Amino acid sequence: MSVINTNTKALVAQESMRSSNLNLSNAMERLSTGKKINSAKDDAAGLAITNRMTAQIRGIAKATQNTNDAISMTQTAEGAISNVGDVLQRMRELAVQAGSGTMNDTDRSSMQLEVSQLKMQIDEIATKTNHNNIKLLDGSSQNVVIQTGTNAGDTMKVGFASMQTKDIGVGSRASLSSVGGAYTANTTLDSISAGALLINGVSVGASLASDDSSSPATAAAASAIAKAAAINKVSDLSGVYAKAGPTTVSGANSQAVEAAASTIAMTINGVTIDSFSTSTISTGLSRQTAVNAINAKSALTGVVATDTQNDDTGVTLTAADGRNIVITGTTTNQAGLADASTNVGSYSLYTLDGRDINVSMKDGVTGNDVEAQSGLRTGTYKADQAIFTTMKRTNPAAATAPTSALQGLMNGNSMIINGVAIGQANSNDDTASNTGPLSSVAKTTAIAIAAAINRKSDMTGVKATAAPNVLRGEGFTAAASNAQVMLNGVSFTLNTQTRDGAVDSYNQYSGQTGVTARAVGDGIELTAADGRNINIGASAGSAALGLTGLTIGTSDTSALSVTFISTVTLSSDNAFKIEAGSNGITNLEKLGFRQGTYGGADNGMKVNQIDISTVTGANQALAAIDSALNTVSAAQAKSGAISNRLDVVVSNLAESSQNMQASRSRIMDTDYASETTNMAKQQIIQQAATAMLAQANQSSQGVLSLLK
Repeated sequence: MSVINTNTKALVAQESMRSSNLNLSNAMERLSTGKKINSAKDDAAGLAITNRMTAQIRGIAKATQNTNDAISMTQTAEGAISNVGDVLQRMRELAVQAGSGTMNDTDRSSMQLEVSQLKMQIDEIATKTNHNNIKLLDGSSQNVVIQTGTNAGDTMKVGFASMQTKDIGVGSRASLSSVGGAYTANTTLDSISAGALLINGVSVGASLASDDSSSPATAAAASAIAKAAAINKVSDLSGVYAKAGPTTVSGANSQAVEAAASTIAMTINGVTIDSFSTSTISTGLSRQTAVNAINAKSALTGVVATDTQNDDTGVTLTAADGRNIVITGTTTNQAGLADASTNVGSYSLYTLDGRDINVSMKDGVTGNDVEAQSGLRTGTYKADQAIFTTMKRTNPAAATAPTSALQGLMNGNSMIINGVAIGQANSNDDTASNTGPLSSVAKTTAIAIAAAINRKSDMTGVKATAAPNVLRGEGFTAAASNAQVMLNGVSFTLNTQTRDGAVDSYNQYSGQTGVTARAVGDGIELTAADGRNINIGASAGSAALGLTGLTIGTSDTSALSVTFISTVTLSSDNAFKIEAGSNGITNLEKLGFRQGTYGGADNGMKVNQIDISTVTGANQALAAIDSALNTVSAAQAKSGAISNRLDVVVSNLAESSQNMQASRSRIMDTDYASETTNMAKQQIIQQAATAMLAQANQSSQGVLSLLK
């Protein structure tokens, strides 16, 4: 067919020419840029993938830079720490020289002048060593976060201890003080049983009466002196030693007793106190009479009486060496004296090497037993703080419970810390505890008491924390039928067929109760991590609940549940003193507190306190310097470990970057061998298409011969 309006051959040649021209253009673009993907139209999915890879690669580059900066920072710190070590070595040489009897006072004074300059040099190094204006050794850079990856959270923490002279040296401070106690005649006193208590993982032997020759023999094994001796027998292994503090017994509230004539007959530590009569005129005269009678026998009893000049606190008895104070007799509160009881003092644990103190229990021994025996609360305690933890408290179940029966209502007259009266606990301080039962009142909780104390922290220097509330059962006994349980106001059915089933039942409702459960030893442990009260009652006994050894409510109703109150931990950088307020000692002890002074340094010396101008000072300085050198060695080891770890991070980042770039190249980069072949092909096709288009255009000229 011969037509002239549509030249099909020319159109085919033209399309081939257009296609080859486009392909040739793409090939030339790829060859000129070196990229296979130059725009989204080339490969939309590939472009998205390579963009993410580019972000990763560039992020890795910056992370590598960050890590190298951290290495430089660590090297800077390490060099400065090494210089501190050199200065300390010189100080030690001077201390050794000053401790010699061949030196006179003038020589030692001259040496002290150099020591003073060396202390200034250490502080200058500590305060001026910096990296990019970041102070490294003044204690402000103990938690530096380094971005070592490309995503949020890809970080590493590095830190440097303070090298200031006020922070290095022997810091043998009391980290943890035990809770003493007053026991009635019918109460069995707890001594430490062999192997039950672990300190820094080291088993402590039994406390023995033979270690306390001062206390009356009947309860000597339970005294602070005996318990401290048991702990000190393993000090070389644990790095912790114990020291008994004074035993203090606060008197009764004599204000509530009218002045009246009465003859007082009593014994203290087995020694008969000469009988005396109370005054019909005033309680003050009665107290002074009691003080005189007791102090007349102090040489025999080891106990000194003091008139507090206050009707609320009466007469205070003190045994300075920490021996027990055993009181027998009647009608003693007429004179402001404590009731008949055996009073055990407290003791404090000190760290010998600066590490934290961990108090734990042997497997198979319940925490309740360990805490009752030792007066110590299990946990880990910082070596540079004074710590006191209150006693645990329990409110019994009752359909009606008068406020006076509750374990400690915290009001504005309850407690004095470091001379500052602590205000009342408020109901809105604790929104976590269930206060439905009459046995659970918000003002009595550990959370509320801690909040009240913390409102005065700026004045007292003492911080309070509600400890996790832990109930640990000694055993579990399966029951034939399930039990109905009321736990923190939540009613549910507890699987009592197996212990694991019971644990699962508790944990099923932990979101509502705030209490989690786990199997521990032969029983079950319930924990309220935030320190809220735990009130519990059940239709079954405690054994079926995995809480053998604990008294719980006998009904699954909220009103009849027993409430367990957590402890409060007080901490301070310095020693602190707890005293009873005008509510008296009974109220204070219902809150779980004991009067006394807790914490404080004991034969400790920091480098800034070193004075070698005397032989005694030189000898004490050696201990401080040796401890400081240990700190320096530990800091050097830590910085070296950090540097090695950072080197590994850099190596890993380099490997990741290399592999990521190779992966991106396979998607993005031009394959020159393939692309040059394609370009040559397109050039030939284009030339052929051009020639064929010319031929196609010429082919239509043949139609003209038909028109002649």
